[in-house]
Amino acid sequence: MVAHVSGAVARPGLVTLPRSARVADAVTQAGGALPDADLDAVNLARSISDEEAITVPCQGDRAAATLIDINRAPRAQLISLAGIGEVTAGRIIESREGAPFTSTDELVSRRLLSVRAYEVIRNLVTVHP
Repeated sequence: MVAHVSGAVARPGLVTLPRSARVADAVTQAGGALPDADLDAVNLARSISDEEAITVPCQGDRAAATLIDINRAPRAQLISLAGIGEVTAGRIIESREGAPFTSTDELVSRRLLSVRAYEVIRNLVTVHP
């Protein structure tokens, strides 16, 4: 599979990885993180999918480093994400009240977002039980 790695890595661009690859593997294939990379802002253990875009932020890049917890975020914070409006935010809140999310991938499996919409925000969201 192929992923696009950008940001604070030595060789940003496309990397080819096996299907079992993790974000850490993609960063390594891109030459590794630069000294100013904020690796605490990236879930290095997360499995990746084909055609994924991975951004490694620099330290101090607050916008990229702040993850939105879809189990706790208020409506306004959910709406701040690209592609999520009032209706979708309401559906996310209603869904999490029924059963908390255990993975951000559930936004797709619960049919709250399309795969394409999820790919846009995937690196901006997280879940905590």
